[in-house]
Amino acid sequence: GEGPEDDESVDGGITPSVGVTDDGWDVSSNMTMEVPSSEAVAAERRRREVLLQRSQEELEFPDEVDTPLEIPAKQRFARYRGLKSFRTSTWDPYEELPTEYSRIWEFEAFQSTARVVREQYVDDCYDLEGGGV
Repeated sequence: GEGPEDDESVDGGITPSVGVTDDGWDVSSNMTMEVPSSEAVAAERRRREVLLQRSQEELEFPDEVDTPLEIPAKQRFARYRGLKSFRTSTWDPYEELPTEYSRIWEFEAFQSTARVVREQYVDDCYDLEGGGV
């Protein structure tokens, strides 16, 4: 008959070893895996809880930066500086600033630029809608 209890060979005369499944997967290396200790499992759970907490904090406060303990904050953040008022403080727009500041654009005439952009937006909407906003 045919079945796993027969002594017939599989795949043209090759008898599978004890650690090989019917589809040819060698599981013998998995047989030597050690069961993790309860301490290792507890440590892994604590590690995952810390990671989960950190990721939740990152979502809640995405712009916060941890200050390294070995470097004074004054030294670490020396290239950054605060402005009393972003709108009224004077600063050189061409000085070496952090990359994030590159998103700040300089307008010579903000009001007229805003008006032109609004008019362009209305024109684009008119074209898309076929005659009106």
